[in-house]
Amino acid sequence: RPSDSPLNFIGFILSPCYGSFYLGSGIYQILDSVFLKKPNLSESYLEEYERDLKQYKIEIARFKYWQQKKKKDFWLNLTGHQFEEALAKVYRKNGYIANVTQGSGDGGVDIILEKNNVITYVQCKAHKKAVGPAVARELYGTMKHSSVQNGIIASLGGFTKGVYDFVDDKAIDLIDLEDIIRLVQ
Repeated sequence: RPSDSPLNFIGFILSPCYGSFYLGSGIYQILDSVFLKKPNLSESYLEEYERDLKQYKIEIARFKYWQQKKKKDFWLNLTGHQFEEALAKVYRKNGYIANVTQGSGDGGVDIILEKNNVITYVQCKAHKKAVGPAVARELYGTMKHSSVQNGIIASLGGFTKGVYDFVDDKAIDLIDLEDIIRLVQ
């Protein structure tokens, strides 16, 4: 019942969003013991508080890990086209005009971004393997042919050293899964 205490009310409101397991069996109990429980007479209040606070921090770390894993799983389970659409949506939320191109004959460009009258070509790779330099060369050639100054390669599997070497002096940004998750936040 949400009216028993402030923490019960918070747990009642948040449990559908974050799962009753985390609030019901972990964080809620720690919060309850830290903030609402009377001190145990057999140990000092400070010792009990420190023990409960340590357990609370452990539960928060577990919850953050679970959230991060769910985010990674979301991205890693997308098809190539779903990845393009989802990444375009992220860029739209970050103030860009983002248009996903047609599947074939796009010259290696999957998304065209525009912000402040600056065009950026994005090539997406939903592979779990690291992307090699051929992908960067293809995007760079398309950028030069179209007179577009900026490019992004988004790869869920990361990049080989050859890609980093190729883009070193070029206006091509490399974003991996961790970067994408940061963009979402």
